Amino acid sequence: MSIMSNLFKRKDEKPKIQSDPSEDAKEMVEILGCPCEIIPPSGDHEALMTMYLTEYKSGMEKGYTPVFIASNTALLETLEINNEDSGGAESYRGELLKTDLSDGEEYLKKMFDLTMSYLKDEGLGDEEIYGSEGEEKCNEGETWHRFSGFSEYGSKESREMILARIPAKPWEVFAWVPFGGWNECPLPEDMMRASKYWYSKYGAVPAVITADTLEFYLPKAVNDKDEAFKIACQQYGFCNDIVDQGTGSIRALAGTIKGSTVWYFWWD
Repeated sequence: MSIMSNLFKRKDEKPKIQSDPSEDAKEMVEILGCPCEIIPPSGDHEALMTMYLTEYKSGMEKGYTPVFIASNTALLETLEINNEDSGGAESYRGELLKTDLSDGEEYLKKMFDLTMSYLKDEGLGDEEIYGSEGEEKCNEGETWHRFSGFSEYGSKESREMILARIPAKPWEVFAWVPFGGWNECPLPEDMMRASKYWYSKYGAVPAVITADTLEFYLPKAVNDKDEAFKIACQQYGFCNDIVDQGTGSIRALAGTIKGSTVWYFWWD
């Protein structure tokens, strides 16, 4: 039985709803403008995972997208800046929802090609960029089935989290949570482009957002080697850091994508 199946056995364990939330959390809920619950810190990550999976199933049936959002000052500031630059949350949301998102695959290819062009100009060869043949096999088995964004790196306690039930399609999440646009992190509209394509192709949905990470949930893992490599190239164009400061090569990233039900992105 898979890890995901085991987690469904703990439906009776639901995280407590916070009665005294932080100011950051309260401000974020106001910005989000959708049904939310604020979950206090705890050490029970499995209960949070169970809660997400239950909400995912409910959202598919009722037409909303559940997203866990970290209560975080840096993330709050990003949302405030992006919204204020476009006339406020409702105005920016409306603007983003009008975006033509039909070019998601083309966008991902363009970003990958730009990255490749830069690396070639730096004198790197194919093996240095893609990794050696068979490297993906070394990483097979290192599959991801749990969200890491529930806690700070290295901490056993979960963060204060906001469960937002966003009344929108999965790729439209970023119109409510305009996360991005700093350093190499894509703009919210580009996150929507990529997300719509990955949803239509693989069923991937945005699930956890923190100040500098984004995680997707897939109801069914990609198990084809060639398809995993194609996705790894797209993900590298979308987020260089997951390779440059993570797996070390695109082939190694492909090895972790194959069989995983969670996709992870991190921007430095």
